Amino acid sequence: MSYPTIIAAREHFVPRYGANGTGYGSKISTRFEVRLAGDTARYRRVYAMCYANAASLYVIRRGEVTFLNDLDLEIALQPAPPEICLV
Repeated sequence: MSYPTIIAAREHFVPRYGANGTGYGSKISTRFEVRLAGDTARYRRVYAMCYANAASLYVIRRGEVTFLNDLDLEIALQPAPPEICLV
């Protein structure tokens, strides 16, 4: 399975829709938004599909579910290293 390339990621507010009392479901909203390669400058909400003790992260592109690699999301969320200025 090939995953889409994450260009940028950010944390945003957590919407209240999609939440339920059990914490399980097919469209649980997360606090993350991503921009994917090949898309416009639009950020897309990351959702979680959770039916057991692990969740699968995905976005909806053109009406289709596109799964994400969670490690790619973690890397994209890390701050950029400070620039070293050698004078």
